Amino acid sequence: MWFHSKSHLRQPKPNQQGLPNLQSLQPRVYRPDLKTWDVSQGASQQCLERGCALRIVSWNIGSGFWATERTTAAMRYLKNNLGNETKSTVIMLQDFIHKSVQAILNDRWVQQNFTVTNVDDAQGMFVDEADKVLTFKMIRPAKHPLTMMLVSKDISIEKCFRVPLITEMGRHALVIDIPIKNEDLSQPAKQCLRLCTTQLESHYDEKGYRPSQLALISSILKEKSTSPYKIAAGIVGGNMNALDKTEHEFHKREDVGLRDVWLSHSLPPVPKLKPIEKKYGRAKGNTFGYQSIKRQEGMRSDKFFYTGRLEVVPLEEFDDSTRGLSRLGLGLKTEVDALKTAGYFKQGKIATKFRDVYLPLDIHTSRDHYTSPDRPWPYERPPKLLRVKHECWVSEHFGIAVGIKVK
Repeated sequence: MWFHSKSHLRQPKPNQQGLPNLQSLQPRVYRPDLKTWDVSQGASQQCLERGCALRIVSWNIGSGFWATERTTAAMRYLKNNLGNETKSTVIMLQDFIHKSVQAILNDRWVQQNFTVTNVDDAQGMFVDEADKVLTFKMIRPAKHPLTMMLVSKDISIEKCFRVPLITEMGRHALVIDIPIKNEDLSQPAKQCLRLCTTQLESHYDEKGYRPSQLALISSILKEKSTSPYKIAAGIVGGNMNALDKTEHEFHKREDVGLRDVWLSHSLPPVPKLKPIEKKYGRAKGNTFGYQSIKRQEGMRSDKFFYTGRLEVVPLEEFDDSTRGLSRLGLGLKTEVDALKTAGYFKQGKIATKFRDVYLPLDIHTSRDHYTSPDRPWPYERPPKLLRVKHECWVSEHFGIAVGIKVK
C-alpha cells in the first residue's frame, strides 16, 4: 500500500494523519433514451490488447473566464483531430470548473464516444469526519480544481478512484485501471494498465510539495496489492507545474523512479523549425507561457511519466510531434462575447487611456471589482465597458498526447 511522505515540505507542514482517504468513483455513460449520464455497466467494453496502441491526451483546460466557451472549443478541436468515432483513446483533463463539466457532458461527441470517470469534484476527500483517519488538514482555504478522464467506450474500466495528495490547494490524483487481455483467451485478465492524471501544487513557494506528491503518485502506479489484477505498467499525465529547472529531475529521485516520455524516448533530433515553431518552444517541448494575457517564460509544465513495460509510439493525429510527444492547441482561440474597457482617466492634468481588458458579460462591474486592499482604485469611477466580440485563448496550456503499447 502507498503512504504519504513528509519529506521535502516547506514550512508550515501539512499534518500527516495516516493513509490516503481513497474515494471510489462510478464511471458513467450517456443514455440517450433517458437524456442523462448513468452508471456504466461495461457490457460491451473490451480488455486492452498487448501490442495495440492506446492514445492518451492530457490537457490543462484552466479555470479562468469563459469556461463554457473554451471547453466547448477544446472538445471541438479534439473531435476534429481524433475523429467523429473515437476508439482506443483516453483524454485526461485538469484544472477546470463546474461550467466546464457541463460543457463536456453536453457535448454530443463526448456523449457518443466516451465513458466519463466522474461528474463532480474531489471536495469530499478534504472534509474532517470523526470516524475516518485523515491524510491531512487544509492549511489554508483552497479551491478544488476538477480533473476528469474521458475513456472511449470500447475500453473496459476495472477500477476508478481518487486519492488526495498532501496539499494546500486541494490537489489529488484521479486513477483508472484498464484490464489487459490474457494471452490465453480461455482465462480472464490477470494484469492491468494503470492510468493517472493530476495537477501538482501550482506556485513557486509550494515547490516543496511537488516531489512528495509525485512520489505518492509513483507508489500508486507501482502498487503491488491490486487484487484480482497485477499492474503491468502505469502512466501519469498532467500539469506537473515544473516552475524551476531542477524540477525536471524530480522523476529520477529514488522515491519516485519514473521515466519522462520527453526525455526517455530516443528519436532523431528536432528538425529545422519554422519561425512559428520556434515561437512556441518546440525544441524544448514547452507547454506553457505563450498563451496567457501576460507573456511568460516558456516552460515544459505538462508531462507524461511512466513505469513498467510500455512502448511509446508517435501519433499522427496532431501536427506538432517531437521525440514521441505531440503538442496540441497551439495558437488555438475561440470567439466569445466580452466587455472591453474603454475611455480615459485623469491623474492630475494628464489624461490616460484605460488599458484594454476583456471581461465576461456576467462579471461584477462595480467600482469594487477594480479595488483591492493593496491597490485601491485611485480614480473617480471605473472605466466604461463596451460589449464586443473577443478572440480568447482556449487554454493557457498546450495539451500533450502520446501513443503507448503494453509489451
